[in-house]
Amino acid sequence: MRRVLLATGNKFKLNQMQFVADYYKIPVRVVSARDIFGALAKYEKIGETPEQVALRGAKIIYGKIKRPIVTEETFLKVKALNGFPGLKSIEFVKKKGRKALLAMMEGEKNRKATLESVCVFINEKGKVKKFKHKINGVITEKERWIKGPLWVSPEEEEWGGWYNAVFQPEGSKKTLAEMTAEELIKWGYREGSFAKALKHIHKEPDPEL
Repeated sequence: MRRVLLATGNKFKLNQMQFVADYYKIPVRVVSARDIFGALAKYEKIGETPEQVALRGAKIIYGKIKRPIVTEETFLKVKALNGFPGLKSIEFVKKKGRKALLAMMEGEKNRKATLESVCVFINEKGKVKKFKHKINGVITEKERWIKGPLWVSPEEEEWGGWYNAVFQPEGSKKTLAEMTAEELIKWGYREGSFAKALKHIHKEPDPEL
C-alpha cells in the first residue's frame, strides 16, 4: 500500500486524513513524516496565508529529506476581528481556547468567518501541487458539539476539533462539531483539501515501487 508522508505531529490530523482516504477508497497509508525523519520534518510557521505557510514548509522539508511530502495549514479568519486569529489559529486555540474567542466576540453582531485549508504536495521530482478548500460561516454564541472522533469533537480533549464547536458553516443548522465524520466530508474544511490532494497523489506513480 502506498505511503503518504504528512508533515505533522498531530495524530488527530493524521487520523483525519486517513479517514478521508478510506472514505474515498484511496489505498494509501498516511504516516507522520516526523515519526520517520524527526526534526527534519518540522518547519516554522511563517506567512500571511495558509498557502504561504504550507508551501514554505513543504519546500524546506523536501529540501532536507528528498521524499514526497504533504503539508497542510488552516487559518480561521473572523471578519469582526480583522482576520484574527489567522496565522495564530493553532496557537490561540491551544493556549487560550475557544471560550476566549467567544469572549472576544461577545455582543458582536457581525459573526462572519472563514476556514481555509491548503495542502501542498511535492513529489519525488520536486514538482509542487497546491490544493485549497475554504468554507464560509459564522462564529456561534456558544460551543456546541456531539461525541465524535477527536478531529471533530472536543469530547475527550479540550482543544479537540479545533474551532469546530464554534463554527457553523453557511447552509447548515449545525456547528462542524455537531456533525459526524461522514457529514464533514461535505461540510468540513480539511476534508476538502485532503480529498483533492489524495486523489491527485493516487494518480501519480509510487516512487517506492
